[in-house]
Amino acid sequence: MLKRGGRLQIADMVRDESEEAGEATSNGSWADCVAGTLAPACFVKMIEEAGFVRAQLAGMTGYRTSLSTIGALFFAVKPGVVGVPCERE
Repeated sequence: MLKRGGRLQIADMVRDESEEAGEATSNGSWADCVAGTLAPACFVKMIEEAGFVRAQLAGMTGYRTSLSTIGALFFAVKPGVVGVPCERE
């Protein structure tokens, strides 16, 4: 349970959109954290749909499990305190 105004920080593997996505759909890529990876914009959208505000891609870690994935850091805030709007930005 995250209290109002709490900060959400997530690190996960995302699809590196600078590479071709062919590997991301490979059946043999599950162990390399490739199958099921999302584009960073899709990840941010999911965080917003969960009710968080100020959701953003905070940066890339540079860690890779394959040529088509890269580690990413995401940040968001649970709304409900002064200075944090309740509606999505």
